[in-house]
Amino acid sequence: EKSAWIVVEGRVYDCTPYLEDHPGGASSILLVAGQEATEDFEAVHSKKAWGQLEDYYIGPLRNQSAPSAPVVTPAPQDEGFLKKQAQSLPLIEKIIVSQDTRIFRFGLPSPNARLGLPTGMHMLLKAKVGGATVMRPY
Repeated sequence: EKSAWIVVEGRVYDCTPYLEDHPGGASSILLVAGQEATEDFEAVHSKKAWGQLEDYYIGPLRNQSAPSAPVVTPAPQDEGFLKKQAQSLPLIEKIIVSQDTRIFRFGLPSPNARLGLPTGMHMLLKAKVGGATVMRPY
């Protein structure tokens, strides 16, 4: 949380000074800090936000030979699964309420998983709809 750098379209930005002022809250930046964030940024930001992003530009991302893929160890099932990283959730039910309203019910990754969402925290849902990335905070 002391440094929040992101990569958008091959360009590196230090968003640390903007954490307190970000309309979506610091957590939405910290969620993608240290990562390639182009798709996430494109999904929710206006032309004005793209212009503001330039204030935090550091320089181009340097191409480096990629190290071997890291070993990913899943979190124990007795812990909450929300860990500042994307999680895939199965769609359990889709209810058509009206012409422009739907209710989607998602399951957790396993029957023993618990949500682990602290009081006052929000979550960000992300999906591909018609080939475009759509993100919504809740």
